[in-house]
Amino acid sequence: MRKWSGHGGQAGIRDHCAMGSTLSTDRVQAVLARLRRTGEGEDEPAKLRVRDREAELGDKVYGAERAALGAQAPLSITPAAGKLLYALTIAVQPSLIVEFGTSLGYSTIHFASALQDLGSGSIITTELLADKARLAARNVADAGLSGCVEIRHGNALGTLADLDTDVDLLFLDGSNDLYISVLELVEPRLTARALIVADMSHQEPHHARYREYVNDPSRGYLTTEIPIDAGIVVSTQDPASARDRVSPASGQARSSGASGATAH
Repeated sequence: MRKWSGHGGQAGIRDHCAMGSTLSTDRVQAVLARLRRTGEGEDEPAKLRVRDREAELGDKVYGAERAALGAQAPLSITPAAGKLLYALTIAVQPSLIVEFGTSLGYSTIHFASALQDLGSGSIITTELLADKARLAARNVADAGLSGCVEIRHGNALGTLADLDTDVDLLFLDGSNDLYISVLELVEPRLTARALIVADMSHQEPHHARYREYVNDPSRGYLTTEIPIDAGIVVSTQDPASARDRVSPASGQARSSGASGATAH
């Protein structure tokens, strides 16, 4: 995986916007449209399998069992959510994005399109199912965005345990029961200006707990919720808390005006 070099800062963003965004190109839109068509045929049957299994057990299903019930369903964010991710990435100008829950790569393509337009940055994304990871890699390649994307296969608590680079944007969209655990795992690597973006689900107890977690003043986050679909929760560190944090990579207090990340 390489980090793109080239334009940076506000002038670079203006240059890329003037040329048209990568997200709007025919190549990228063709892949996104293909994934939406797959979702139209696969998502509802997958959700029905999950509901039937939960009714049989009398309890929620998570992890490998839920993932298997999802089969090849994209279960992706909506186009509106994808555009939000693109816009947030352009605004943050991240050196490194970490995505929990690749699925078939729909959200990954939005992130990578923004990185292409910024001219720098990379993304590590993790997927539990090997088949989905393989299909995601193909979709990202078909969109022409493989150069900044690293797809890791396995449980996120293992695949993200060895992060050695600071993280500017964390996206949570994997197994509902692991949102807090993944955040706690990545937390020491978050830069002072990092965004944590979490895609919510309706009537999900673990997501209710996640909301409580990031809205708890003792956690040191400033949090808002954007009313797209079931909600997208966006958090950043309270500057008063962030000032006292130390970057593991540098051993120095982080500055909210610097990226805090090295090339990945």
